[in-house]
Amino acid sequence: MHCKRRMFLALLAGTALFAVLAGRLFWIQAFGEAVLSGRRIDLVQNSVAQREKGIVLDSGRGDFYDRHMRPLTGETIRALAVFPVRSGYGASEPQLDELCRILQISRDEWESFAKDMAEPKFWPGGGETNGNGKIPAALSERQAEQIRALHIPNVSVLDYKVRYPADAVARQLIGFIGENPQLIRERYAEQLASGNIALATPVGGAGLERSFDALLRGVGPTAISLFTDGYRRPLGGLSTRLVSPQNPFYPLKVVTTLDLDIQRRTEAILDRLHIQEGAAVVLDAANADVIAMASRPQYDPYDVHPDRNDWNNRALKALVPGSVFKTAVAAAALEAHVVTPDEMFECGGEWGKYGFSCWKKGGHGAIRFAEAFAESCNIVFATVMKRLTAEQLERT
Repeated sequence: MHCKRRMFLALLAGTALFAVLAGRLFWIQAFGEAVLSGRRIDLVQNSVAQREKGIVLDSGRGDFYDRHMRPLTGETIRALAVFPVRSGYGASEPQLDELCRILQISRDEWESFAKDMAEPKFWPGGGETNGNGKIPAALSERQAEQIRALHIPNVSVLDYKVRYPADAVARQLIGFIGENPQLIRERYAEQLASGNIALATPVGGAGLERSFDALLRGVGPTAISLFTDGYRRPLGGLSTRLVSPQNPFYPLKVVTTLDLDIQRRTEAILDRLHIQEGAAVVLDAANADVIAMASRPQYDPYDVHPDRNDWNNRALKALVPGSVFKTAVAAAALEAHVVTPDEMFECGGEWGKYGFSCWKKGGHGAIRFAEAFAESCNIVFATVMKRLTAEQLERT
């Protein structure tokens, strides 16, 4: 009798323990959470992270466009991604030889790149970096097709979004992104406290990137992952998985008033004239829209040095206008009919009691107003300015 009772109690205890374990498993499967050492842990998310290695293809940040919806940022290229796997589960020797031939590199270069790989990496291009290493090399369509045909388990040809193309224009106007913990603390204190943004998150550092940063940050990156087991062997049937935000309204687009063709021509003129320091702005005469805005010296948005001023937009810097302001005076005087283009003036080189003089020693002598504008005569324009009221000039 006692033996049966003990067996019953043992069976009851085992059943109760099994019920507790089953309930625990149900909770994890249903809610994916557990409390360990006083901390709430997302076990499902951690289990996925344990067996997958991902690589970001697109940060999810919005892009800039010109007035004709042509992109100013966000060029998509074909890039070669390599995922770390256990030795013997990647490319075979013949496949590696063919891959090196397609990339036009030596085996030593490839071995140096792939040696002791712990995280997924792109095959790098030139010297440009994007804050997370070198920008991937852009593959041609033929290279992409040949690499895909090799069917290497841990190698993929992927579409990668380059924020700033090599031939990017309007760089000072667009600005750049980078890590700025202080700015994040100032602008995004609530998001930082809630964990929706980290201090290392790249944010707009200058230009339109900074002005529209809150709208451009997006809702998450697009990434691709290769699933492996605990021994870093690719899991059959799972292969790679693309994960991207499902919000159809993001990323947002910022459409500017720039015209990409005119912008390129404007910058080409600055380069052809070897302008070392300066700026050029093209406005729409009908509504004052900025059609083009270029600044020199040029800079690399992937290699910004705060102590240099090359990333500053000289077109927007406050400067004493100098003789260029004579254009406003001439327009105001002609609109107010206080002068005509053919009116004659006398420039003796000095004017009034203020010690104001002309740039030309001895003056221009007898000169028409139209000629005075072409010659930038200080004396004639000081004389004409006296005929205008402050309101007339301000209105113009």
